[in-house]
Amino acid sequence: MIHINFNYFSDILQRKTSATVMLPDAPNINKALPVMYLLHGYCGDNTDWLYSGNIEQFATEYNIAVVMPAGNNSFYADMRHGANYLKHIGEELPQIISKVFPVSINREDTFIAGLSMGGYG
Repeated sequence: MIHINFNYFSDILQRKTSATVMLPDAPNINKALPVMYLLHGYCGDNTDWLYSGNIEQFATEYNIAVVMPAGNNSFYADMRHGANYLKHIGEELPQIISKVFPVSINREDTFIAGLSMGGYG
């Protein structure tokens, strides 16, 4: 698997943020990959999934891309007096990822899961 630390500017969050992206070693660039978004827990970061569990084995077995965004203790929610993480994760991030990486934008090829705070998101 290829691991990429992807830094980008979010218009919705109005700041730089990051995501860890995992891709198969030799992705077929003519066919978009299914993609799974994994949300980390409270006090965690976008690298947590790399060190706990078998996400790399899972991604290899099912030939999928995995995107692990930074959530910054946001509960992945839109805030009245703060950032709009729900809109960022649900709308902006998939658009950015699909422009840069060979991932599908189809609903049936897109999955999301989370741990603790990420499960809330």
